[in-house]
Amino acid sequence: MKFYRRISQPKLLSFDLDDTLYDNVPIIQNAENKLSQYLSSEYACFKDKTQHDWLLERITFAKLNPALRSDVSKLRLAFLEQAFRDNKIANPVESAHQAFLKFYHWRNNFKVKPEVVDILMRLKKNYTLVAVTNGNAEPDLIGLEGCFTKVYQPKDGLRMKPETDMFDILCEQLSLQSKDILHIGDSPSSDIYGAQSANCRTAWYNPKFQSYPLHGLPDMEFNQLSDLLYFVYY
Repeated sequence: MKFYRRISQPKLLSFDLDDTLYDNVPIIQNAENKLSQYLSSEYACFKDKTQHDWLLERITFAKLNPALRSDVSKLRLAFLEQAFRDNKIANPVESAHQAFLKFYHWRNNFKVKPEVVDILMRLKKNYTLVAVTNGNAEPDLIGLEGCFTKVYQPKDGLRMKPETDMFDILCEQLSLQSKDILHIGDSPSSDIYGAQSANCRTAWYNPKFQSYPLHGLPDMEFNQLSDLLYFVYY
C-alpha cells in the first residue's frame, strides 16, 4: 500500500463495485453470451447474429443516443426495443423487457467472495459504507446485502462517473463534506478522476501493479482488498 499524500481519517468509505469487489469481465461476457443465445433461439430473425454483432450494434446505438449513455439498464432496454421494432417483432416493448430481465438475471447471477464480504463488514464497524457504481449490479443479489448504507447508480438523471453527480448527492443526502469521503475503485478515469473532481479523497485499487496512467495521482494506492483493513486500525 502506498500513500501519495497525507489524508485525514475519512468518515465514509465509498466503493466502486465492478472490477473492484469482483472480476466483472467474465460475468458480463457470460451474460452477453446467454442473451445472444436466447435471442437467436427465440427469434428466427436473430438466429445468425453473433454476440459480437450485438455488441457493435449496441455501440452504434449508444453513440446515436448520448442521453442514455449513463444509465446502462435504460440504454440496453432501449436498444433491445429498437432492434425488435426494426425486425417487426410483435409487442416489441414487452418482448424487449422480457429479454432485458433475462440479461439482468444473468448479470447478477454470481456471489462476491466471502472474504471480500468479511472485509467490508469489518470496515463497516468503523465507517459508513456506500457503493458508487456506473454499472447495474444489484448488491442484494450478489452477496453484498447489508454491506452498504446506500447504493448510488447513474439513473434518474444522475450521470455516471467521472461526472460528480453521484458524489454530490451522496454528500447532500448524508450531510458530509467531500473531503470526509474516501472513494475506492479500480478505474483511474472514472473512479479516481471522478472522485477527485468532486474533491473526495481517493484510493486506487491496482491488483495488476500497473503504472498510474493519468496526471494527478490518487491519495493512496493498494493492490489487494485486505490492505483496506488498515483503516480498521487507523
